[in-house]
Amino acid sequence: MKNKSIFVACDTSNLKKIKKILHLTKTNKLKIVPKFGLQFFYSKAGRKFLEKIKTDFWLDLKINDIPQTALSAIDSIKDLKRCKYITVHANGGLEMLKAVKKKAKKINKKLKILGVTILTSLNNVSLKEIGHTKNAKQLVLKQAGIISKSGCDGIICSAKEAIVVKKKYDDSDWDLSIFDEVESTNDYLINYANTKKICLCLAESQTKGKGRNLKKWQSPKNENIYMSLSFTSNLELRNFSSFSLVTALAIHNVLRKKNIHTEIKWPNDIYLNKKKVGGILIETLTKDQKNLVIVGIGLNVFMTRNAKIDRDWTSLKLETRKNVFDRNEIIAKIANEIILNKKNFEKKGFVYYEKEFNKLNFLKNKKISLSNFAKANVLALDVNSDGTLNVKINEKLKRISSGEVSIKLN
Repeated sequence: MKNKSIFVACDTSNLKKIKKILHLTKTNKLKIVPKFGLQFFYSKAGRKFLEKIKTDFWLDLKINDIPQTALSAIDSIKDLKRCKYITVHANGGLEMLKAVKKKAKKINKKLKILGVTILTSLNNVSLKEIGHTKNAKQLVLKQAGIISKSGCDGIICSAKEAIVVKKKYDDSDWDLSIFDEVESTNDYLINYANTKKICLCLAESQTKGKGRNLKKWQSPKNENIYMSLSFTSNLELRNFSSFSLVTALAIHNVLRKKNIHTEIKWPNDIYLNKKKVGGILIETLTKDQKNLVIVGIGLNVFMTRNAKIDRDWTSLKLETRKNVFDRNEIIAKIANEIILNKKNFEKKGFVYYEKEFNKLNFLKNKKISLSNFAKANVLALDVNSDGTLNVKINEKLKRISSGEVSIKLN
């Protein structure tokens, strides 16, 4: 995934070796960020190379000094435009960390300051030798607390302490899980969602992808978007019966900004040029004594063939003839749009979206078949303020909810 950074340690002062590492790790499938240490930065060839490099990089300097000197150090590297990460050491103290973070923001808003807890070469014996009374784990947690308080963008520690540091100081509102393969992103969140956070589960493929009414969702690898988002709500879960429509609007608004104009087939499908391009599955449950809502989305992006799908379908690539879609960007924007819509939905209900939805209502004035009325003449009309669909069944008006029927176009 291109937006998932992989950091590659280039721990040598030898320019020839550095160039070889960069060449061997070059790829279009991942975002590779090389990390350069003191030995390369202080070398004459290294400094000159970093001035001209055309990729983002991490400068591992572990700056540790009085605040004014540390600020001068940061100021001296402002010409390195592609430097996106710099390490500072927590031993410099809270005020130094705060000052460096503030300075970095002025130099480059995208420059991240990462705080180092202790050097990984230090163990309990060596820490005692230099006067520390805490063991390595205790000291890492203390230093991590200082880094967190300073507002730095990240905490550097060894893998041994990473779990306890993350558990104590990860104050993010989001929890992200990414898989190469998973049975179902929805099922993963049903089992493992953290009810204290907004959870996002992504996968390159699903072995048991599912749609509405237990239908199988075809999930070929590395071609489409398979994502599930979970959040808790104080609303009763039955109120989320229309949230698939709100989710569909979120997807529509994200794609519209890319000049892709979709319609919505009530209650949970995304259509593009009269063919299905995506689907939504809402599942609700009570977990940890909280109301949990899981929003599952499948969106065809690069898929161009699939004999296992028994209905008219399409993909963004097929309809636009483009092969340049950034799936991670689309995922991030959809997730943010859903959470924004969720807040409005909780305050105002589906009535807030009724007018917008009916402008995109793919079924409106179309003849359809309903599973519960197999032989009837049925005409789909508008969607109501509660998310139910108005239909005419043998000329009689009726409201139907998404849980009552399955729909096919005639």
